[in-house]
Amino acid sequence: MDEERIKRGKIVDISIYILASFHGNPEGYGKAIAFLEYIKSNGQIHTRMETVELEGTKNALLLKTCVKAIERLNKPCHITIYVDCPYIQGTLNRRLLEQWKQRDWKRATGQSPANLSDWKRMYNLLGVHQVTVEKYNKKYDKELKRILEGKRIWNEVGNK
Repeated sequence: MDEERIKRGKIVDISIYILASFHGNPEGYGKAIAFLEYIKSNGQIHTRMETVELEGTKNALLLKTCVKAIERLNKPCHITIYVDCPYIQGTLNRRLLEQWKQRDWKRATGQSPANLSDWKRMYNLLGVHQVTVEKYNKKYDKELKRILEGKRIWNEVGNK
């Protein structure tokens, strides 16, 4: 990412908190929420939310939710994703996407990665955004769980 643009304040810092409810192992059905948050220069908290429902694996659900959340952003951002998913954390933090692309989208074993179309979408997004992944942060845990259970509406989150 262009360090000069970051210094000039042109890059927005975004936090994305992702939580999923999933039934089945390893495949099943689940629903995930991505809660996007950034603080405007006047100190006002600005939020958005994305939800994804999917039949498949929990890893696929969480990856698709990450991609969908990042795709909402329309200008370069520094993004911190908080998600409890070693699959996503390891792939992004170890910069495996670049290695896979150099090998024509193959892992070191010669096999294609699972969820390849979503990883390719993520790779394209990384050309625009600077992304780091951290272990899930429970900042909005209670509220997001209530949304997944259908007991709370999203615009109440973070606006206490």
